[in-house]
Amino acid sequence: MKIADIRNIYSGSLSFLTMAISLCHFIICGFVGSFSICAQQVQVDTAIFMREALQLQEIIVNPGNERYTAKNNPAVELMHRIRKMQKNGDPRKMDKYSFDQYDKITLGILDVSPEMLKSHDFLIDYMDTTSFGRRPVLNVLLNEKASTSLYSGGNRQRKIVERGKTSSGISEMFDVGTVDVALEDMMREVDIYDNDITLLGNKFPGPLSTAGTLHYRYFIADTLDIEGTRCIQLTFLPKVPTEFSFSGNLYVELGDTTGFIKKVSMKVPRTVNLNFIDNLYIEQAFEKDSLGFRQKVSDQLSADICLIEGTQRMYANRSSKYENFSYRKREDLTKVYNMIGSYFDIESVTDTPDSFLPEIRGKSLSNSEENMGSFMSELRKIPFFYWAEKVVVILVNGYIKTGSHSKFDFGPVNTFISANPVEKVRFRVGGMTTANLSPHLFADGYVAY
Repeated sequence: MKIADIRNIYSGSLSFLTMAISLCHFIICGFVGSFSICAQQVQVDTAIFMREALQLQEIIVNPGNERYTAKNNPAVELMHRIRKMQKNGDPRKMDKYSFDQYDKITLGILDVSPEMLKSHDFLIDYMDTTSFGRRPVLNVLLNEKASTSLYSGGNRQRKIVERGKTSSGISEMFDVGTVDVALEDMMREVDIYDNDITLLGNKFPGPLSTAGTLHYRYFIADTLDIEGTRCIQLTFLPKVPTEFSFSGNLYVELGDTTGFIKKVSMKVPRTVNLNFIDNLYIEQAFEKDSLGFRQKVSDQLSADICLIEGTQRMYANRSSKYENFSYRKREDLTKVYNMIGSYFDIESVTDTPDSFLPEIRGKSLSNSEENMGSFMSELRKIPFFYWAEKVVVILVNGYIKTGSHSKFDFGPVNTFISANPVEKVRFRVGGMTTANLSPHLFADGYVAY
């Protein structure tokens, strides 16, 4: 099945992911009583303190009693210059352009309580820390993917070829691709130059949008070194705190006439009502190649998830690495240039050899990520988790399998019992054949009373 087909099947991936995380959250945390509402523990962390300090500095630099104006504002002029020059530094305008990409998505439980660790001390071996804030997190899912992106003809049409893929953790509980596609939709890439940036089904005006001055206030906060490059810190803040928007910084190379952005760091303000997302951070880094084009070399998106107020929070993180930029035709993928579509799965991505991803991963996995498989094995030794996992699989997939290679599945389970004012309670049992019986012919039916 092509990736595009999977995306169409799970077009409601955000709703599915919300349900899947909720159920998995219950079975992982519920057996230690983490759903009991308790007072929040305040953690003092150096990274958090520094981030708050920077925010305070912004307030001091731009006090509320000063009247803000975009006219004759050097920060606004710099933003317009960056916007105007963006096409000059865009490598996608070349006749051929390609790069390799590595993505890692993790999902975990934030701020695990001491009671939980005391009751199940094996969890200590699988603890990790978040990328932003360095808070303790217990990872429960790890997805890795390697791909190659191709552009041709000087247009922005992107063709993605998946070269390798692995998944471990709670995604083992569901059909292949279900949680993966849902998470990828939630943690999608952000183009800082887009007028509108779509996140979690909502559109945000980009800080470099043509209508940016209608949504943001711009300030030149400082000049500082970013990886040895002297940069101007261009700060942007939303005009309306509750509006879908970002706050953050663009670090622009000092003296560069093309308005080259070295680094982007931004977040969604907590005053924005973003459903079950409490905090969302985005950080990107760029480099300039020998031809003067900008190349995004890293991209990170992190989100704090709170499904029910007062319960254990979840943490999702996507980190991406980009390399092997080229303006020549990729000889190993020649046939893809003439194929119709945007997503391709040329090689087998479900049975990727263990030696494939480490070669392109670069940075090694943390101990928690490396031992995700043994973590799930430990959890299944707990009777509550063992049986709750089976219930969750049935509820999410909607069918009860009749064996490891089931030829007939009972379901949908949500139709087994129903009621209406006229007929009162009704019972129904149905099912359907699977591809294990016949890959071409399928049959389904039901009996109702």
